[in-house]
Amino acid sequence: MSQTSHFAPGFDTFDGAQMQGTPSCTTPGSMIPGHSAAHTSPQVAEEKLAPGNTVGQQQTGGMNPLVASRPGEPIWVETTTSDGKVYFYHSTTRESVWERPSHGVILKQNELEHFVKSGGTTYSEAAGHQPQTAPNSVAGQKGGIPSAICNLPPPMMIPPASWGAFPPMAPSNLPMVNQVPTWLEYFTAEGRPYYFNPLSGETSWTRPSEAKNGLPGPDAATGANASGIAISQSDGATKGNAETKIVGQEDSKTTTAAATSLDAAKPVVQGTQKHDQARPISSNPVAGTSWCVVWTGDRKVFFYNPTTRTSVWERPPELYGRPDVDLLVSKPPEPRKNAGGTSVNSTTTAYLPPFQQSTAPKEEPVKKKRKKAEHPPSEAAAPPPKVETAEPIKPRDGAFEAEIKAAHERAQIPLEVRTGQFKQMLQEKDVSAFSTWEKELHKIVFDPRYLLLTSKERKTVFDEYVKERADVERNERKKKLKEARDSFQQLLEEAEITYKTAYDDFASKYAKDSRFKAIEKSRDRETLFDDYIRALRIKEREEKQALQAKLKNDFIELLKEQPNVKKRSRWSEVKKTISQDARYRQVESSSMREDWFREYCKSLPSDNSDDEEEEARKERLKAKERKIREEVAQKAREKEVRFEEPNFGISFRDNASSGLLQVAAELESQMKERSKEIEKHVMQESEENFKALLADLIKATDQSWRDCKKRLRKDSRWETADMLDRHQKEKLFDEHVRQLEMKQKEAFLQLLEETADINFSTTWKEAKKLIKNDIRYARFSSRDRRCEREFKDFIQNKLSQAKENFLQLLKESKIMTPKSKQLILEDEQHLKDVLSVLEEGTEQATGKQHILSNIQSCQVIAEAVRTTLGPRGMDKMIIDKSGKSTISNDGATILKLLNVAFPAASILVQLAKSQDAEIGDGTTSVVLLASELLANAKTFIEDGVHPQCIISAYSKAVSLAVDVVNDISVKLEANGGPAMEALIRCAETTLSSKLVATQKKFFAKLVVEAVSHLGDRLPLNMIGIKKVSGGSVEDSELVLGVAFQKTFSYAGFEMQPKVYKNPKIALLNIELEIKAERDNAELTLTNVDEYQKVVDAEWTILYDKLQAVHDSGAKIVLSRLPIGDVATQWFADRDMFCAGRVEESDLKRMLEACGGTILTSVSGITPESLGSCEQFQEKQIGSERYNFFTGCTKAKACTFVLRGGAEQFIDETERSLHDAIMIVRRALKNDFIVAGKIGVSYASDYVTCLPSIGGGATEMEISKRLREHALTITGKEQLLMCAFAKAFEAIPRQLCFNAGLDATNLMNKLRAMHHEGATLAGINLQFEDVRDNLDAFVWEPAVAKTNAIRAATEAACVILSIDESVKSPSGGAPNMG
Repeated sequence: MSQTSHFAPGFDTFDGAQMQGTPSCTTPGSMIPGHSAAHTSPQVAEEKLAPGNTVGQQQTGGMNPLVASRPGEPIWVETTTSDGKVYFYHSTTRESVWERPSHGVILKQNELEHFVKSGGTTYSEAAGHQPQTAPNSVAGQKGGIPSAICNLPPPMMIPPASWGAFPPMAPSNLPMVNQVPTWLEYFTAEGRPYYFNPLSGETSWTRPSEAKNGLPGPDAATGANASGIAISQSDGATKGNAETKIVGQEDSKTTTAAATSLDAAKPVVQGTQKHDQARPISSNPVAGTSWCVVWTGDRKVFFYNPTTRTSVWERPPELYGRPDVDLLVSKPPEPRKNAGGTSVNSTTTAYLPPFQQSTAPKEEPVKKKRKKAEHPPSEAAAPPPKVETAEPIKPRDGAFEAEIKAAHERAQIPLEVRTGQFKQMLQEKDVSAFSTWEKELHKIVFDPRYLLLTSKERKTVFDEYVKERADVERNERKKKLKEARDSFQQLLEEAEITYKTAYDDFASKYAKDSRFKAIEKSRDRETLFDDYIRALRIKEREEKQALQAKLKNDFIELLKEQPNVKKRSRWSEVKKTISQDARYRQVESSSMREDWFREYCKSLPSDNSDDEEEEARKERLKAKERKIREEVAQKAREKEVRFEEPNFGISFRDNASSGLLQVAAELESQMKERSKEIEKHVMQESEENFKALLADLIKATDQSWRDCKKRLRKDSRWETADMLDRHQKEKLFDEHVRQLEMKQKEAFLQLLEETADINFSTTWKEAKKLIKNDIRYARFSSRDRRCEREFKDFIQNKLSQAKENFLQLLKESKIMTPKSKQLILEDEQHLKDVLSVLEEGTEQATGKQHILSNIQSCQVIAEAVRTTLGPRGMDKMIIDKSGKSTISNDGATILKLLNVAFPAASILVQLAKSQDAEIGDGTTSVVLLASELLANAKTFIEDGVHPQCIISAYSKAVSLAVDVVNDISVKLEANGGPAMEALIRCAETTLSSKLVATQKKFFAKLVVEAVSHLGDRLPLNMIGIKKVSGGSVEDSELVLGVAFQKTFSYAGFEMQPKVYKNPKIALLNIELEIKAERDNAELTLTNVDEYQKVVDAEWTILYDKLQAVHDSGAKIVLSRLPIGDVATQWFADRDMFCAGRVEESDLKRMLEACGGTILTSVSGITPESLGSCEQFQEKQIGSERYNFFTGCTKAKACTFVLRGGAEQFIDETERSLHDAIMIVRRALKNDFIVAGKIGVSYASDYVTCLPSIGGGATEMEISKRLREHALTITGKEQLLMCAFAKAFEAIPRQLCFNAGLDATNLMNKLRAMHHEGATLAGINLQFEDVRDNLDAFVWEPAVAKTNAIRAATEAACVILSIDESVKSPSGGAPNMG
């Protein structure tokens, strides 16, 4: 059953949950956005008739005497929210408002409750005193509370107790034929029959006992109402194809009552049909999300999220770009068909009475006919009684009836008893102690005990119950948790685990134990386990300490029992006397015994007799050693006697004995040395092991040997250092600590060095804030005083070093002279000049060496692009810091991407950029030519020739070179076929040296067509280039108009038209969407209405803008700023196209091509401010969609759409087309052409055109004529003129090198041909020979050649004129005043 909850104006509820942001509606509970009326769908109506459900009959409403005197006026009820705000709600429509209504009857909530408590006259009581001679009279209904109030409860009150029951019908004048219950038979969509009793509201799958005698006759369906059955419009509804039978009734001879009831129900059904159009009729879930697409009966669609109980009209962001959602939104559900094939509205059919749904008459059985014929009725001739149709009486208000009844009960039962029963109800309904009243209302609102208290008392008792229940549940939860922890602790004790047991092993073994599962979270289990292990370790440690203390006490008692143990006793002597005692053996560690012994000796009092005993002990040791040596010597002599021969003489035996003694002595000395070496190696190994142990365990420097020794002994490597005594180990420890201190100090000083904010004036407090988060500061020392001391030493050392370096700088600087101090005192500017020279990073170079250095740097730049010259030149891959790679053989592109730091070399970079911007091609040639001019001048600079002499000679030579170019140039015709062919040849010449050389014919035609389409001014900005990944390079196309990629669009763009003829275009710089609040924006509002006014104002402004654009007559709207989803849908509904976030360059091209004005306001849009074109079309290119504007009226424009597989290839194609466009554009402006650097042969010996690669004709002719001119002059100028001429030969020579040809042979042939008068002879790289490049159609504009010669010469002269450079990082110009 649906539920309702209290709602305030401006808020609706959805299934009892409050939801903000939706306009106020009449009734809560709606799933449709913007509506809150809870409709009953046909499925719900059918569920009410499902077997097992009992539908109670609806009670009649009551009549309110307070409003009986003002019939027909709306009734408003005044009440308050939980926070005390007053609002009003309509008793019928449930509409809620904050402001007091200006018309209608206004009742207060307490007045309504007072009326209910006092027991007003109900409608049923009033109707009982009226005569029923006029069934159609509605006088009994006037002046009372409208009947609609019974369907919905007032705020904070119980809803009607009889929702879904049958509405009362008008009283019938027909006598009741039979008083037994009548059953109706229905069939589900699957054909399964079930039975419904409209009198009792019961349904059943099994056939009732009253109907087991047989099925009714053919007129049973029409006589259903003749029995006095009142059939509800709502609960008697079934599906449109359901078949209905009336079971258990006798035959009836009249159908007048049924027809009357049907006529009375028609107006209500028609109103219901109109109202049900807004109900949901279809819901489709979206895969992968929690959203559903819902269609209503009036063919509207919205989106519903059952998880969050949210419904919206607009598509959520999670469903953007989903083709399946687009299909569900664009295709409404098909209407269901009835048996006749016509469309049937399920909503309307479901609410018709059962006898109206099945109207086909059934034939009466033969047996029953025969029985009627044998026994005719006595009153057969009597006509049936006339039945008058009566209007249905409106139902009584169930809420008032229930409230009146509850008021009587409250008056009889004490408050304490009612409060107890109400709390008992809360407990039985499992009301959560941590929930709210609104969320738990649906559990208790239908319980009879709910009305035992008033609305305020209910809320108060509910709050008290929640607090009490929260304490109880909290205590129960704590108790349960404690029991679970105790049981888990018991499990740990029974498991007999040790401190070495891992949690994973324990969990895998006892995971199925109930005590293990009692702790729900694994993290809590692991925490309890760790606490238990920690307790075990502490317990074991305490036991070990107690045992060790006992062992120590026993050992000390053993030492006290020894009378010879003195303060200076030696452990090696004492342990021999006590080694057999049990108290000695129970101490396993020998080092611990020795430590305890020394500790005991230190506690003994000092004795003067210790020195005498020590001396005596030493004497005894010496005597013992002497005795041992004598015994060894005696045994050696006895051994020698045993080996003597009997016939040897005495003298021989004496000699042999002395020899053996000598050998024994030598062996003894060797063994001693060997033992020493072994002992030394063992000692070294022990030291290494101990050092490794220290390196692993000792990381801090603020620990003492005494503290660390205990930790070191626990490691197994301690035993490997037994050869070291205590003093040696302590010495190694101290050395290790000193090394750690040095390393940490170096790291600390490095930290200070790396911190840029630390300078000579920085204090320790300031520096500490800068370095406190660095680990090197924390590791250095925990004592702040030590860190401060090291910091001060560091600053002092840095300051001393800086002073020494500054003094050395002053000594090396040439600007400092004995008069510098006097000059500084006289003029402050001199000090600034000195400081600028002495500033860090300042470099100064002068003289010839500086000129040679500049020339060398330029040659390095030229070497970077030298191999890219010509059609067989290599490509370069430049990778930037971010890892992005660029592949190109264009000189300007390569030099732009290089990071050139040398100032002179950057001049060549600027030279290449200017050539690319002015001409488009020849960037590599101009850099090589300038480099060769400088290289040829280098020899003269080294020989002492002044740079100005070289500059003067180069200036004269460049004029002669330009004259040569103009002399050998060929003038083209202004128009006609040959001129277009010549332009194509020029474009092919440029593209032959590019990455797209194999497609040069394809692109050359497109380039010439594009440039020719521009008009007389040849505006370069009217040519656009767009790149689309995918496809082949030959899939590229030229659009004679403006084209750009479709920008981001919101939902609704798919409904916009894709083609227009002669459209008007509005170019905007306006944001057509609701602006989001900026950060930290604050808006203070006093009530909800003010916020609603702000929102409404924003929407009004937006819609005014959209309407102004629409009224201007524009069909296409392009904006530099975003166009939101609302505007997109609004334009789509009016057959308009829009695109937001258009790039500024594309918008300016549209302005130039289509005319109009870029509007910054929609007020006063005139036809002159709109652009136009012949056709607009949106097309798919690859994976992208593009907008095409062709037939532009104001200016000629075109757009290249480039295709290709790799992004780098498309980028290089764009750069190649740019060079070709510039060349063709220059050729149209300058009619002269020259033989270019690349040859294409069209020889008649070949059927097809074969590419022939060669060039250098113009350069060789310039070189030849300059050499001839040099012979006519004398002096140094002659040599410099020859050097200038030699530089031009570098171009054809480099072409040969890049193609892998014999440069020497081909250059000699070129010189010979030019000497013979072949002025246009160049290299044919295809056939490794020379030929006339003019006949081979290798052409390029003469202006490109002359511009390159002039630019290269000017750059060389500038570099030669620089003899000193001063590099200053500040970059400030000196003060001239």
